[in-house]
Amino acid sequence: MASRDNGWDSNPTSMWPIQIPWSQVSRSPSVPAPTTQALRATPLSHSTEVSIMLAAMNLSSDDFTQSTKIIVGNAKKEFVVPTKILTLQSEFFKSACNPRWESGREGIAFTSNLNNSVNLPYISEADQKSAEFEAQWLTLAKCFVLGDFLQAYVFRNCVSDAMVVSCQTARSGLIFGATYANLDYIYGNTSSGSAIRTMVKDHIIKAARIEHVTNTLVAGLHEDRQKDILGDLSATVMVQDLRLFAIYIRNGDLDDEDIENIPDSSQSRSSNSNSRQGGYAQVDKARIILGKGDKVIYHLISSYLLGEYLQSPSFRNAIVDQLVPRYRSFFDENEERVPIWNLEWTFGGIRNSGLQRFVADVWNLAMSERTFRVALKEGYFNEAVGEEVGALALRDRQIRYRETVPWYRNACTYHDHPKGMFNSPCRDAYSINGQESVGSAELVETSWDDSDQEQDNPDAW
Repeated sequence: MASRDNGWDSNPTSMWPIQIPWSQVSRSPSVPAPTTQALRATPLSHSTEVSIMLAAMNLSSDDFTQSTKIIVGNAKKEFVVPTKILTLQSEFFKSACNPRWESGREGIAFTSNLNNSVNLPYISEADQKSAEFEAQWLTLAKCFVLGDFLQAYVFRNCVSDAMVVSCQTARSGLIFGATYANLDYIYGNTSSGSAIRTMVKDHIIKAARIEHVTNTLVAGLHEDRQKDILGDLSATVMVQDLRLFAIYIRNGDLDDEDIENIPDSSQSRSSNSNSRQGGYAQVDKARIILGKGDKVIYHLISSYLLGEYLQSPSFRNAIVDQLVPRYRSFFDENEERVPIWNLEWTFGGIRNSGLQRFVADVWNLAMSERTFRVALKEGYFNEAVGEEVGALALRDRQIRYRETVPWYRNACTYHDHPKGMFNSPCRDAYSINGQESVGSAELVETSWDDSDQEQDNPDAW
């Protein structure tokens, strides 16, 4: 944008291309003036992107004959910009420059609640390892809010891309979106569900720094902002799940010791909706009873859902490798009963995932039609979940496994293969992380026959 006070040419016809006098632009003392090399490396000012934007604008010399004065901030700093440029991407300025409004007829638009420092969003990438780069990330956040206010969605998306690139190219261990200043500004100037809030939340999770954020940074923020930040994080992932993911990333695998050391606090989340007075629901072919829950099963399912959120199929497969023997132990130790309290939660993830296929097969093994209907009637799960379980059980009967017990099947049976069976993330399609698995995964095509059904306990009916 051009400012009369900065000695820019007031003739609108000579304002393109814009030449920015960086020595006269107001900026933070800690942020050095960008160099030509830095500007060329900046996503917002990349020559290819500028060329694409210019081609999309389809401007002519006639578009620079009319200008609009913009008065910004409480200091009433004035900028004169061609009206066509203002209205090309911003719904805000399209309305402000409409001749049906006084601002449009007089050619003056007021943006009193904007910050002068973000109205020239040409950000340099100076030193990625220095504190200055952190300050520039905050400036990008301010540009994002500016684009949101002006309803300039193309500009806002370009800023968002620059923020993502900043996070990706930063030195390991830095969390640009999770500093006190950034969190305070972003959660103070955006609404719930904003894309920039999601970006910050994802960056915190990816960096495995939730505890640092919750214990150090959030404590000093306003109570309302604390609630919003902690709500965004807890709605996505538990700290214990992230610890398990960090162990997997560090070691490349999970073992029994990692699973057994899960903190007891993970049990608290399930107590709100999955438990009933008297205990946790278990089911077999005859009845539903209330008994003890299983903290490890709960936590493994929670970690699996985290793996879906992080789009990490190898982590999900490692979780399933631990979940299968855990279900087997539960089945053997509780007189062939299986957990029912976690069903609706399990089927809240990606449809037809390895986890859902496994749980449906376990239910198909342990339950009768009668106990299934009783569980549905008593509200242990809803009809939508019941339909999903039924569909997966029907698939298991139509494509019959020679080994009917889920934990005796091949280890790869319940792994997720996003690129197909022949591009499996498994290290070995016939083993669990290099160790031979028990059982066979050979499939036999078969038609469903009433004579093949396992006879239920007559007393159950």
